[in-house]
Amino acid sequence: MLATRRSSTTMLQYRARRRPPLILLTGALALASVAAGAGSAHAAHKPQTAPAATACSTTPLGAATPFNVFVTGDASLQGSDSQGALAVGGNATLRDYSVGATLPTSNGTRDALVVGGNLTFTNGAVQNGNAVYGGTSALTNVTFPQGGSARQGSVLDFGTAATQLVSLSTYYATLTPNGTTSVQNGALTLSGSSTTLNVFTVTGAAVAGARSVTINAPASSTVLVNINGTTGGFTNANFTLNGVDASHVLYNFPQATTLTLQNVAIQGSILAPSAAINFTAGVINGTLVGASLNGGGQSNSGQANSGQANSGQANSGQANSGQANSGQANSGQANSGQANSGQANSGQSNTQPFTGCLPAPTQSGPSSPDCKPGNGYGDKNHCHSGPPGRR
Repeated sequence: MLATRRSSTTMLQYRARRRPPLILLTGALALASVAAGAGSAHAAHKPQTAPAATACSTTPLGAATPFNVFVTGDASLQGSDSQGALAVGGNATLRDYSVGATLPTSNGTRDALVVGGNLTFTNGAVQNGNAVYGGTSALTNVTFPQGGSARQGSVLDFGTAATQLVSLSTYYATLTPNGTTSVQNGALTLSGSSTTLNVFTVTGAAVAGARSVTINAPASSTVLVNINGTTGGFTNANFTLNGVDASHVLYNFPQATTLTLQNVAIQGSILAPSAAINFTAGVINGTLVGASLNGGGQSNSGQANSGQANSGQANSGQANSGQANSGQANSGQANSGQANSGQANSGQSNTQPFTGCLPAPTQSGPSSPDCKPGNGYGDKNHCHSGPPGRR
């Protein structure tokens, strides 16, 4: 049984930030081809002006905006945790797993674990909320420390959400790059000067071959990295952000059907709505969106760990075996004392939700299928991006 987590971190809640409208300046884009691998020549392209936007989208990740991890298909996760809310559209198999440790206590009014299909959960906890499943359930040694419970029901339309997420990912990929991209000897460097929106386009090969990812952008800005290719991901890469913080960085994989995340401490959110994600070891400080997820992947609050993202160690091999992440203690809980079954966290997800300013699609575009009264997303007059509650 997992030990109860207590965390001082704030609730997973997206707060839309309005910023002045951006002005579209026309111009041709000359994007240099980017090649990965040691010894590759320096490659860069001339920055352009920022894409046009009339306002910040209130749901930049659609129905996934309030969640720490959101997959539209199946998920098999073990030996780790999602510190915020977790949504699985298909069947969910969880073992030695914790959900919602950094969410505030809701006394059973929040659905922190939402499963569209069958839920099989062995040895774990839903720390601050309920578990709701659409099919059957098999819960063994699962606790609800803060007054939550498990029930059958339907609170999300995952089919509509999947279509919406693909549309958003495709739209973001059309935004004009305005930053400088450099790849040299396995080092990927993205530099932007816009105080509003910095957009980059890189190849999947460049990302997969990168052993370091450095992003330079103003603290007030949003960074969008569009990554082309049907396969890719981040492996054994160190992340450095200068100026901008992880909650304002989004890595968009519009074409990816498979994605590998291994031995990384990712700074920012990932939008890969069509990808089967294999997250074997590491941590993501942001929202993780995919078609399916295997291995776990720890999703942390980002505020615990003092913004160090486990000092780039991605908990690789430490397995949190009583070390409390070498004094960082992941909110002082040593990952709920689980020692994560020696699996090096199998990929950890921290609740540092994406709060950047991205333009809404220029046409009517998809709207959140869950922005309705009475389900935790809004009242009769307003929509907001809180974790879903009981209908």
